[in-house]
Amino acid sequence: MKRLLPLVLIFSAAPAFPQGFEVSGSAGYTTPGGLQPKALGISDLKLKGAFSWGASLGWFFSPRFGVEASWARQESALEIGTAAGSAEMFDVNVDQLQGSFVLQLGGAESKLQPFLSAGAGAALFSAPNLDGETKLAFNLGAGLKWRASRRVGARLQARYTPTRLNDASSEFCDPFGFCQSWLHQLDLTGGVVVRF
Repeated sequence: MKRLLPLVLIFSAAPAFPQGFEVSGSAGYTTPGGLQPKALGISDLKLKGAFSWGASLGWFFSPRFGVEASWARQESALEIGTAAGSAEMFDVNVDQLQGSFVLQLGGAESKLQPFLSAGAGAALFSAPNLDGETKLAFNLGAGLKWRASRRVGARLQARYTPTRLNDASSEFCDPFGFCQSWLHQLDLTGGVVVRF
């Protein structure tokens, strides 16, 4: 009986646990990441802006505060520009894995709910025929949630995602260091939110 009591307590409280969970899927656009040209004759160097998509799982332990784990993918390319024109050097996939703290503003039952988020994680760079690399990344975001019902809604978000490349002073610039210290990009996304 003593072993059964903790299970009964857990299952009787189970309906309260899921009330704080949110799952969302989103899609949008990630802006180009401008890079400082490092060689003579190069007038422009950037990680191209591209369509991006992802998903997140959040847990809100109060009406205002929560934590969120997110994944987002951008399929881009490194583009180089010279006086003769521009060309793509190679395709680049960037996967952002982030953990964030979230502050929700407005009332708990409001149809429109602004929010702020900040966190850190990793940016995983990959390309055909190149070894992948993982870099330290941060995020700072703001957005708006709209509740269509108690369980389903929509979400718009703008998120600044600087990535620490740590390659500006290197003797040899690796493909994903881009001879830079930082890569600066902005994600603009919209999607669906489901609450449990």
